[in-house]
Amino acid sequence: MVPCATQYEMEQQLQSVYTISKFREAQEEFAGKVYCDLISSSEGASGTTYEVWEDFMYEGRRKKKTFFVTFEKDSCEVVCSCHLFEFRGIVCRHAIAVLIRSDVNLLPERYILRRWRRDVSRAHARVSVNYDGLVSSLEQLRYNDMCRAFAQIADLAADDEGRARAIMD
Repeated sequence: MVPCATQYEMEQQLQSVYTISKFREAQEEFAGKVYCDLISSSEGASGTTYEVWEDFMYEGRRKKKTFFVTFEKDSCEVVCSCHLFEFRGIVCRHAIAVLIRSDVNLLPERYILRRWRRDVSRAHARVSVNYDGLVSSLEQLRYNDMCRAFAQIADLAADDEGRARAIMD
């Protein structure tokens, strides 16, 4: 089975921005979408609510579990009763099925959390490593200088609540 263009575009989008491990989690959700069927939909004040059945195996028997996905087309906001996005930070298979049914080509940026992005600057990436005799880039040297200066300021202000609050502000 060839994935539809919308699914392919969404997967490509996530592959280009997510870290490898988070993209693998997202891929599992895309693959799991195969076991989801959109059964019914109803219009409401908060958008369209879809009833999604997911097939799964439990103790050697095939079972169905029902999820409800609310989709607001104007704002492209999607909420699923499984709350996977709220708990783990990735869009669930039920929401993906609804988004694809609604012809959404790319996930809105609010569903791609900053902490899972590969282009986020992380402090551990600035630490010098001893691969090539501790060669540091200019960016690493500036970072180290700033850390030393900030540590001195923190030492001076840590004993006084007023100073600490002023620095934090």
